[in-house]
Amino acid sequence: MKLGVSIQSTGLRRDAGLEERKKYLAGFKDLQEYLKFLKSNGINSIEIRKYKVQDAFEDFQKAVEAIWEKDMEITIHGEVAGSPSSGKWFSDFYPSLLPILEQFGSYQPKLIIPIHAYQSTSLETSVLKEDTINLFNKWISFIQSEELNVNFALENNRQKSVNDPCDHLEGVLEIVNEVNSPHLGICWDMGHYRSNLTHDLKDSKNGNVQDAFFDKVVHTHIHGLNEQRVTHFPIGDHGSLPLEEYVSALKRVDYNGVYNLEFSFGRWAEEVDVQRELSRSIERLNHAVEA
Repeated sequence: MKLGVSIQSTGLRRDAGLEERKKYLAGFKDLQEYLKFLKSNGINSIEIRKYKVQDAFEDFQKAVEAIWEKDMEITIHGEVAGSPSSGKWFSDFYPSLLPILEQFGSYQPKLIIPIHAYQSTSLETSVLKEDTINLFNKWISFIQSEELNVNFALENNRQKSVNDPCDHLEGVLEIVNEVNSPHLGICWDMGHYRSNLTHDLKDSKNGNVQDAFFDKVVHTHIHGLNEQRVTHFPIGDHGSLPLEEYVSALKRVDYNGVYNLEFSFGRWAEEVDVQRELSRSIERLNHAVEA
């Protein structure tokens, strides 16, 4: 069993100021102290959120090394935007990943890259869906030829004021089935799914669709909704997220990936004790997974 926590990229970058980084490190004085706290609470995986195609690895190098030195694994919240259209290697399409691709095998057996589909305010959803399928087919052909143990995890999104082929379970499932590769699974964002349901937006309550979706889940993003139904808040109680129900659904399909908490501390009220709420959320996740 792996429990994970996302750290927003600003908290990991060497070119960000100390006070700015602390906002994304739950108020801890530096990354080392934050990792020590997380590991003592059972966290063994850290997700970089997000790690863009053209980011400079040098800005993240010390953070990545610190995570691996703590015997923790990394996952990479990737992006589709900005990827070059041609190249000889997968790293040509995602240049910022090259140093990680060269090193991760010494620290962990595989690399999971959760990622959103193309989104747009102008292009039709059908076009975005086709573009996403074509991109994954291209990337996966290189992954296979280079024998890289990399798996992409296509994420379901909440519905927003953009066209998005993956803003509901069926849309994600259709793309994953169309690509039909062991290198592409699903990242189930439980908070996004819950947001759609609580806002009475389209998303599947159909048991057959849910079962097919859950069966292809290889990664998770877990966060609650606040009283205004805004996402990326703590999961301290059932009202924020029916966590136990969702974890049980994954257990039924023998899910063995990371249960990854994904919070946005900047959205929380200033009077919130971030470290306390983070601890409560980790404790609840532990209990749900171990039940």
